[in-house]
Amino acid sequence: MDLSRFNRANEFSIPMYSVSLCMITKEEHQKEKMRWQHKINELEEQLKRTEEINSQLIQNKAETNKKIKELEKTQKTLMKNNKKYQGKIKTVIAYETKHYEDKLKQSQDDLAAMKQCLEKISAECCRLKQRKLTADKEEELQRLRNLNVQYCKTIATYKQLVADKERKVEVLLRVINRTRKSHSFNWNELENHSTSDSVFSYSSQSFETLPHDQVSILKDQDLENSLRCRRLEYGNSLEKHYDDSIVIPFKICSLSNESRNSVESGWEEERQKLWNLVKELRDRINILQPSKEKQQIQIDELIEANELLEFRLLEFENAPTISLCPKCCVEKIDNSTCAPDDNFPDDSVENMEKLNVEELKSRLEFIQHKQTLNNHDRKICEIIANEMESFRQEKESYLKKMTEMERKLLETETQLECSEITIEEKCAECQALKETVDELNGQCKEVKGRLNVAEEREKATSAKLKTVMTNYESTMELMNTLQQRVAMQEREENALMIRMKWIETAQKLLTRDSEANTKEESESLRQKVLPFLQAVVVQNQQQRNQLDAINLYNRHLECQMEVQIETINRLKEKLQRLNFNAKQHQQQTFEIESQNQIEQLLSTVDDNSTTTVKEADILDKVPLSEESC
Repeated sequence: MDLSRFNRANEFSIPMYSVSLCMITKEEHQKEKMRWQHKINELEEQLKRTEEINSQLIQNKAETNKKIKELEKTQKTLMKNNKKYQGKIKTVIAYETKHYEDKLKQSQDDLAAMKQCLEKISAECCRLKQRKLTADKEEELQRLRNLNVQYCKTIATYKQLVADKERKVEVLLRVINRTRKSHSFNWNELENHSTSDSVFSYSSQSFETLPHDQVSILKDQDLENSLRCRRLEYGNSLEKHYDDSIVIPFKICSLSNESRNSVESGWEEERQKLWNLVKELRDRINILQPSKEKQQIQIDELIEANELLEFRLLEFENAPTISLCPKCCVEKIDNSTCAPDDNFPDDSVENMEKLNVEELKSRLEFIQHKQTLNNHDRKICEIIANEMESFRQEKESYLKKMTEMERKLLETETQLECSEITIEEKCAECQALKETVDELNGQCKEVKGRLNVAEEREKATSAKLKTVMTNYESTMELMNTLQQRVAMQEREENALMIRMKWIETAQKLLTRDSEANTKEESESLRQKVLPFLQAVVVQNQQQRNQLDAINLYNRHLECQMEVQIETINRLKEKLQRLNFNAKQHQQQTFEIESQNQIEQLLSTVDDNSTTTVKEADILDKVPLSEESC
C-alpha cells in the first residue's frame, strides 16, 4: 500500500505486482525471481546491442561533425569570395554604367547628326524627284535645245553672210573709187569675170582674218592656256582629296547580311551609273570626232581657196584701166539719161529703207556700171553701208557667243576628264572597301568562334556548380537525417537507462522488503529514492532543452545556407545578364559606328554622282559646234 502511494505521488509506472510480494509463497517467489532473472538477461542483451548501436552512432556523429566543420570552412571561404565578388561587381557596374552613359551620349550626338544628314538627303531626294517628275520642264528644256541648235545654224549662216557682205562692200568701194578715177570700162572683162568675181556671187567670198577675228583667236588661245592650268589644279586637288579620304580610319564589323547587301548594291548601282555616263560621253566624243575632222578638212580647203582668191584680187587690182562696154559706146548720151536706175521708179527714203536684200542687190548691179552716182544711188549705198554695219555688229555678237560656247566646251571636256579620274578612284576605293569588309567579316567569324567557346566554358562551369550545389544539398539532407537519428537514439538510450534504474530500484526494494519488513526501513528507502528520481527527471528535462536548442541551431544554419545559395544564384544571374547586356551594347555601338561610316562614304559617293549629273546636264545644255555645223 505504501508503494502504491509512492508510485502515485511520483507518477512513475512501477508494476503493481511488486505490491503483492508480501503475500506470496516461496515457490511463487522463486518463480517470479526466475522470470525476472530471465527478463534481466534479455535486457542485458538489449543493452549490449544498444551499446553497439550507440558506438556506431557516436562514430557517425564524429564523422558528421567533421563534415559539418569542413562545410563551415567551405562556407566561410564562400562568404569571403562572395564579399570579394560583390565588391568587384559594384566596381564593374559603376565603370560599365559610366562607360555606357558616355557611349549613350556619343550615340545620341551621332543620331542627331545622322538626323540632320537624313533631312538634307530627304530634301535633296524630294528636289530630284520633283525635277524628274516635271515633264513640262523637260519639254521646255528640249525646246530650248532645239532653239539653241537653230541659233547655232543661223550663226553659221550669218557668219557666211557677213563675210560675203564685207567682201562685197570692199569690192563695191573699189569699183566706186575706180569709176571716179577712170571714165572708161572694159565691159567684156567684167562680163567674163561676173560669174566668178561679181559683187554678190557666193564664189567670191573673202576668207581673210579680220583684226577682230585675230583678237578672238588670241583670246581663245589664252582661254585654252588658262583652262589647262585649271585642269592641272583640279587634278591636284582631287589627288589630295583622295589621299585624305584614304587616310580616314574605316571600321565595319558584325554587320548583318541585309545591311551589307544593301550597301554593296548601292555601291554597284552608283558605279554602274558612273560607268554608263562615261560610256555615253565617250560615244558622243567618238561621234563628234569624224565631224570635227571633216570640218578641219573643209577649213583647210577654204584657206586654200582664200589664198587663191586673194591672188586673183591682187591681179585684178594691178590690171590696166578698164574700157567701156560696147552697149555704152554705141551712142554718146549723157550719163544721167543712160543710167540703169531710170528704169526704177523714184522711191522715197522710207520706201528705200523697206527694200529687200534681193532688190538692193539688183540696184547695186546697175549702180556698178555707172560712171557717176546721183543722190538716189548715194542713198542706196548709205543704206547698204548701214546694213553692213548692222551685220558686222551681229557678227561680233555671234562671235562672242561662239567663243563663250567654245570656252564652255573646253570646261566640260576638262570636267569630263576629271570625272573619269574620279570614277577610277572611286572604283579603287570600292575595291579597297570590299577587301576591308571581307577582312572584317573574317575577324567577326573569329570573334564569334571565341564567343561560342566562352559560352561553352560558361555552360560547363555552370553545370559543375549545379552538381556541386546538388552534392551540397544532399550532404545537408544526410546531416539532418543523421542528426535526427542521433537524437532519437539518445532519447531511446535515456529511456532505457531510466527503465534500468527503475528495475534496479525495484529489485533493491524487493530484496530489502524481503529482508526487513519494517515500516521504518521502507520509509527510509522511499526518502532516499525520491531525490534520486527527482534528479533523473531534472536531467531528462535538461537534455530535452539541449536537444531543442540544437534543433533550432540546425534550422538557423539551414536557413542561412539557403539564403546564401539564393544570393549566389542571383549573383550568377546578374553576371550573366551583365555579360549579355555588355555584348549586346558592344554589338549595337559597333553597328552604329559602321553604319555612320557607310553613310559618310555613301554621302561622298552621292556628292560625286551629283557632280557628274550636273556635268551631264551642263553638257546637255551646251550645244556642240559640230552639231550646229
